[in-house]
Amino acid sequence: MRHSKWRAHQGGYDVFEDAHRVDLGNDMPVPSLAPSSPIGVSSVTVGRRPSAGLRYVGRSSLPVGTVLPTTTASRTAVGALRETLSSVTRQLPAAVVGGLVGWGLCSLLSRRKR
Repeated sequence: MRHSKWRAHQGGYDVFEDAHRVDLGNDMPVPSLAPSSPIGVSSVTVGRRPSAGLRYVGRSSLPVGTVLPTTTASRTAVGALRETLSSVTRQLPAAVVGGLVGWGLCSLLSRRKR
């Protein structure tokens, strides 16, 4: 079964998959949710708990399958900063290589003009 989790700091959804299956036409059980405010449950805490064995499969602009609750960390500025820095560190090697190649080309072209 597929599950989606809202990415508060970037928009869109992370999509996960597990081995749990629900037959077509069968309803999933209604989750019991404790009210988080006098008017009910907030939209970022609503969601179904996934079964064990959840694995990341990609991203989507719309939710796919069931919706998982958003973690508190991703809703805070510190959580968003941590996730952004994690994304930057994954892209850093490509940026360094690109910078070195650009610097090398510029220095080759400047030597030719002399």
